[in-house]
Amino acid sequence: MFFFDLFQKRLVNGTVQDAPRPSASSGKTCKAVTAAKPSAKEKSPANSVAETAKVPPKKSRSEEESVDKSVLIASSGLKEIISDPSGLGFRNYIANIYDSGCGVEDGCDERSLLVWSGYLLGIFEMLDGIRRTLSIDISLYTLGGGYARQFKHSEAFNFQRVCAELLKKPDFVLEISNSMGHLEVLRLFLFDVNDDGLAVVRSNRALVRKFPARQLNQIYFSRKEKWPVVDAVYTWVNHLDKGWQSLWSQEFSSETLDLDRYASNDEIRYSLRSLYKYAPWLRKIHIVSNCARPEWLAFHPKINWVEHADIFPDQSSLPTFNSHAIESCLHKIPELAENFIYMNDDFMLNQPCLPDRKSVV
Repeated sequence: MFFFDLFQKRLVNGTVQDAPRPSASSGKTCKAVTAAKPSAKEKSPANSVAETAKVPPKKSRSEEESVDKSVLIASSGLKEIISDPSGLGFRNYIANIYDSGCGVEDGCDERSLLVWSGYLLGIFEMLDGIRRTLSIDISLYTLGGGYARQFKHSEAFNFQRVCAELLKKPDFVLEISNSMGHLEVLRLFLFDVNDDGLAVVRSNRALVRKFPARQLNQIYFSRKEKWPVVDAVYTWVNHLDKGWQSLWSQEFSSETLDLDRYASNDEIRYSLRSLYKYAPWLRKIHIVSNCARPEWLAFHPKINWVEHADIFPDQSSLPTFNSHAIESCLHKIPELAENFIYMNDDFMLNQPCLPDRKSVV
C-alpha cells in the first residue's frame, strides 16, 4: 500500500475465435472471426408488446458461451493478478500471456506495453471476465482527446465493440480500479505485422517503429535503461493548523488573514494521488511546511516531510510566510535530487507522463 489512501473508485453477441499469435515465419496478420448471430424468432404484432414487458429477453447460446469463456479466462489469471506484489498483476499477466514488449517510448516504462493488434480482442475478452469477477471499473482514453469511455463494473461492457473502436487507434490508456484499492494505469501501443514478417508500430513515439517480428524480445524486452532521478517538491500551508495560526498572530497581529493565499481544502491529497497514479517514476516527494503533518498522510519512505527550520540557514528569520524566501531555500532540502519538479498543492496530473531525458542532467 502506498503513502496515502488510494482512490475509492468505483455481451456480447457472437462467439469469438481466439486470434492466433503472429507467425515469425509467415508474418501474416490473422483476423478474429465472429460467428454469425442467430436469427431472432418472429413475433406476432398482437403479443409482441406484452412479451417484451413481461418476459426478459433470453440470452442466446452464443452469448452464454461467450460469457462463460470470459469468466473462465479471468479465473485462470485471477490468482496471478491479485497476488502480484508489484501491484501490476494485470499488466504482468498481459505481458506474459501475450508476449508484449515494454518501455515503448523510453525503454524503461514498464506500464507501457507493445501489443500485436491481433491479440487485442483476446485481451479485452479476458478483461471483461476479470472486470465482473473483481468488480473492476474501466476507463479507456487516448491522450490528447479523441476517445474516452468509462464502464462501471455493474454496467454492460461490449468488449467486441470497444475492441473494434480501439483497433483504429495507434495507442490508448487503460485504467482499471475497484473499491478495494486495486489500481493499474497502462498504456497500450499497437503494432501490425505485414506479409514479409515486418512489425510496424503505429505510434510515431515508439523508440523503434519497424523491426522483424521475431526480434520483438530483443528490442523491447532486453533494455536495461532506468529512469533519470527526479523528485517532486511541494510548499504547503494549512490555515486551520493551530500552531500556524499562533505564529501568524504573533507576526501579524493587526492584519487579516488572506484565505485566498493560505486556505487549504486538502488539495494536496488529490495532487499526491495524481502523482502516484500518473508519475510513479518520481523517486521522492518532499513537502516543505511549517504546519503539522496531515493525519491522513501515512508515513512512507517515498515521502519526506521538511520543516522550514531544516532548510533555512538563518534561524532568526523564522517564522516566515514569504513564499519567495521559502523557495530560495529549497535547494537545501536534505537528499534532494539534482532534478526536481516544484509544485503547489493545487497542481494535478490528469494523464500518464514520463520524464524528458533531454531536459534532465
